[in-house]
Amino acid sequence: MRHLFTFLFLTLGLQIAEAQEPYRSFESYTSLPFVSEGKSWDIHRWVYENSFYYNDHYFLSGDTLLNDKKCMKLYMTTDQENFPSAIYPQHEVGFYRGALYEEDGKVYMVSSSNNSVALLYDISLVAGSEGKVNGTTVKVQSVDTLFLAGCYRKVMIVRTWVSNGSYFDEPWVEGIGGPNPFNPVSQGKTGGRVDFVGYAENGQTLFSSEDFEALQALAKEGERVKFVEDGKVWTYLRTAPPAYMHFFSLFIQGDTIMGGKECKKLYGDHYDYHVPYEPICFLGGLYEEEGKVYLVDNVYNTTDQWFHQLLYDFSHQVGDTFTVDNDRYHLKLVEIREGEVHHGQDYKVHVFQWDSDRDGWHWGYKDVTWIEGIGSTYQDLFEVCPIMGKYGFLTSVTLNGDTLYYRDIPEVCKEMLGVKHVTTDESQLSDKKYDLSGRQIKEARKSQIIIRDGRKFILR
Repeated sequence: MRHLFTFLFLTLGLQIAEAQEPYRSFESYTSLPFVSEGKSWDIHRWVYENSFYYNDHYFLSGDTLLNDKKCMKLYMTTDQENFPSAIYPQHEVGFYRGALYEEDGKVYMVSSSNNSVALLYDISLVAGSEGKVNGTTVKVQSVDTLFLAGCYRKVMIVRTWVSNGSYFDEPWVEGIGGPNPFNPVSQGKTGGRVDFVGYAENGQTLFSSEDFEALQALAKEGERVKFVEDGKVWTYLRTAPPAYMHFFSLFIQGDTIMGGKECKKLYGDHYDYHVPYEPICFLGGLYEEEGKVYLVDNVYNTTDQWFHQLLYDFSHQVGDTFTVDNDRYHLKLVEIREGEVHHGQDYKVHVFQWDSDRDGWHWGYKDVTWIEGIGSTYQDLFEVCPIMGKYGFLTSVTLNGDTLYYRDIPEVCKEMLGVKHVTTDESQLSDKKYDLSGRQIKEARKSQIIIRDGRKFILR
């Protein structure tokens, strides 16, 4: 995470005071205060299915004693004409939203209605630790110290679980909070979203939405599984029509420059739908930027007309809507959950509702899953949504011979493909093992179809 410091210094223009030490000692660590007079936050609060937003301004002003705790009052002004003043009493300076106090790095909010207490932030948590914030489980993914908003502050990347294993990651900045400052665990849950606009002290803006976006982008990039890698092989089984049932592979090998981008070459082996035994063909160049995976193709076989097709976009948070494949597919991210662990790597599974421009925008389906670093598990890498029907599926993904993903095939398909030799004793076979694309592999998984001595086997 130390690269965060360099990035922010170069791109955000943050100035470092030469006389100040780069990092404060965590052994004698005292957190910067969140609760102090003169602080204010501005947000956009979206309503009515995120169709428009209100401008909300929060600020701290005046002391009070609640539950035997010395607190500071939190007020809000808004351009919403019918804001519920019966719930949040209106004072001369604004609507009273509650009161804040902090102890040992923990920031608490006392309700304006019944004086109940909720924990907003726990800056005392360390990397890898879990806690409860306002009744929601959070886990700290990483902690760093960066020069932000005029001084060195602790920056925490915090993972919040929403439901059914889904989660989102967001930065918390010491003394400032998260992108949704007074409900930091709500983003991604049911309801309208909140966009951070700015943070100020005594009227001077010190932290903006662009600063948060830079932290979020780097947090995502640091945790994201790489998609485009030399030596990666996707193997698929084409199941329809039955007469053409066969295995084929897509694989990455070598570098190239296409359309002004540094790409990896993508090839297909037995890829053609109607000619199962077509030799290896070049399909285009792959590259990825900030979680987006692109395929570059020279559509008209010229040097100046390049087509950059967005295949996958893993950069979004739960609730975001976007399009891929030249706006052919409309997607809404509804869940992110942990996938299976292979070779010590956690894979995020993105679950979408989707629709196509053929039928309009209905959000009628919820059966689309992409695996970060792997892609769609449908009939091939380019079929990001199963709009063309169930004509096949992904059987395995390997990286330089190591298995990243594996799915067994139905028995009826094995019989039709002529996979009849089964053994439980690997000593009966030669040392060299190959996958169904003819590439040598290091180790075979249980139930994986392999080739040895020119015959197909299933290891039991």
